[in-house]
Amino acid sequence: MIYIIKLLVVSKEVCLSFYNFNNFILSLELSGGILITKNKEFFMFVLNKKVLSFGPIVASACVLGLLSSGAYASGFQVFSQDAKSIGLVDAGDAANADEASAAFYNPASMTHFDDITVSTGVTYIGLKAQYNGCTDPDTCYVDVLNDNVHLPITGNVAGDTDNYLPNFAIIVPAGDQFSFGFSVSVPFGLSTDYPANSEDESAAIVGDYATETSFKTINMNPSVAYAVSSKLSIGLGLDVLYGQAVYDNNELQNDLSGWGCGYDLGLMYDLSSKTRVGLSYHSKINITATGDSTADNDIGVPATTQASAFFPLPAYTSLGVTEQLTEKLKVLASVYYTQWDTLDTITLNNVAPGRETLLVPQDFKNTFFYSVGATYQVNPKLQVNTAIGFDKTPSQDGARDIRLPDSDRTSVGFGVSWQPSVRWTLDAGYQHIFMDDADIDAEIYIPAGNIDVEGIHGSASSSANVFGLQASFKFHKDT
Repeated sequence: MIYIIKLLVVSKEVCLSFYNFNNFILSLELSGGILITKNKEFFMFVLNKKVLSFGPIVASACVLGLLSSGAYASGFQVFSQDAKSIGLVDAGDAANADEASAAFYNPASMTHFDDITVSTGVTYIGLKAQYNGCTDPDTCYVDVLNDNVHLPITGNVAGDTDNYLPNFAIIVPAGDQFSFGFSVSVPFGLSTDYPANSEDESAAIVGDYATETSFKTINMNPSVAYAVSSKLSIGLGLDVLYGQAVYDNNELQNDLSGWGCGYDLGLMYDLSSKTRVGLSYHSKINITATGDSTADNDIGVPATTQASAFFPLPAYTSLGVTEQLTEKLKVLASVYYTQWDTLDTITLNNVAPGRETLLVPQDFKNTFFYSVGATYQVNPKLQVNTAIGFDKTPSQDGARDIRLPDSDRTSVGFGVSWQPSVRWTLDAGYQHIFMDDADIDAEIYIPAGNIDVEGIHGSASSSANVFGLQASFKFHKDT
């Protein structure tokens, strides 16, 4: 039996449709290039902005509104791209080769797959973010600096969000040494949403500074891997990323979007039959975004300009290790290093109503993330896993605001994998993220004359619950 999988990307909508055919044919068009195959053999890719088609399954899914949250990793990075990694808090990511989503973490992993393998799933992130009001007017307040206005905030104001992240990956072996893959993931994003035009005094003050903030991404990642030997594999991938940013308050709405490209590299080495090491690198991606900036002027009539902004997304490196201690027990560990110092200041150009340039300081620093976990094979069909992770924030005092109230965090995860048949694997994962309280002390300014526009001070409390579901399917060669 041979199949076709079809992926359509249209604006904010991504649809996966699956068809069953008797001949294996693949054509991939995403953004300039092309992929051709022959009977059951996967050869090369395309990039040409339209449709991806290839081969087998019997389901259909459509995901709307791709969105991620800064609650997942520090800053607005999202490490986990599948349910199993959620439960494992990303322990061993770069050294794992269990599901097709491994292609995203380390393209070299694809040579460890003997069969065509497809994984798809969805992750829910429930972010709790709250600005903490207080009775001291010199501790909790917003300054409208250009008008010399000081506004104390006495009540708590919530900016909670519900976020859904889809994922999809396919790996196709081609002979003994080559494997090809394609994945759709959400590697970066953030989302907070404070009340707009609220009648509550504290919420109204906060809303004049920030209401909705979101950064949505979707990354399309064709990749290839080569087995240098029975122990060493290398891999290379292309990242084609679309980003959309919303930066609003009660009087100003900015909605910008743009594209960027990068690459990823990986290697995987089996030190022994029980020990595996993986190393991967994802390059920096620059996005130049444009879109509408709309503001209410003094007579209540909206004024709209075409604004622009430059978003540098950081490069990051991942080291993963797995060790099969016993027949049933495996331990895993990861270290991620993210080069956040590329994000110093976000510049918004041509902002309504007066076509100003606004500077939003970030002053991010590079960070490390560590996690360690274990899996236990209860029986041939059931596996359980757990892990703990520690993540440092890239944000620093003097440049941290309520739009991204980031802080150091500790994550605890649990998960389960069930294999109802030799073809199917179903995964579920849960993770709770404990975040330290964050000091809020940010200011926005106009570079012309170095004019401070607005600032907010105080503290914020955050936490997150993360749930993931995943289905993986293997197309065995003998069927």
